[in-house]
Amino acid sequence: MIAVTRKTVTVRMDENTLKKLDKLVRITKRSRSSLINKATNRYLCYEDWFIKAVKASLEDVKAGRVIPHEEIKKMWQAKL
Repeated sequence: MIAVTRKTVTVRMDENTLKKLDKLVRITKRSRSSLINKATNRYLCYEDWFIKAVKASLEDVKAGRVIPHEEIKKMWQAKL
């Protein structure tokens, strides 16, 4: 088993967000800490994916691997 070092952080939330969190705590019978960690990890994974996708797209643009806007418009108009 891998030992995980945990550190304490302080987070300020607006009252509405905290109420939603506490409702989820009651429903799932999990701790605030557990839910905040899960949400943070999901967010970080998404942001990592998004940044990589944007960088890859920018590389496609630089390399000329794009379809002109007018072509895309024609394709969609044909589908409609």
